[in-house]
Amino acid sequence: MISDKQLMKFCIVVSVIGIAALFFIVESIEPKTVEISGLNKQMIGQFVKINGKASNVYNNEGTLFLTLNNPDDGSIIKIVMFKNNLEIKEGNFIEVTGKLELYKNELEVIASSITSV
Repeated sequence: MISDKQLMKFCIVVSVIGIAALFFIVESIEPKTVEISGLNKQMIGQFVKINGKASNVYNNEGTLFLTLNNPDDGSIIKIVMFKNNLEIKEGNFIEVTGKLELYKNELEVIASSITSV
């Protein structure tokens, strides 16, 4: 028969192993890189990574709005990033990681990160 002390130790060990496994799984999940032209309504709610040229950049009290263009095929998508302090300028080439959403029947990405490329 297992004592309460042994059961407690077993539960703690299993919990620590589970938390460590979840940490490594979450760290290894990387959003897939997609072309702007490849975004579609079936992908709504998914995290994506896209690259392009910034235009129509507007920063309003910490909320960044911009359009991301793919110069190769002319495709565009709107990007919104809340609570930011980024200095994005027209013409910068950037990489955006975020969640694809539908707003006023148009696709847009709610950015979680934006980096220069």
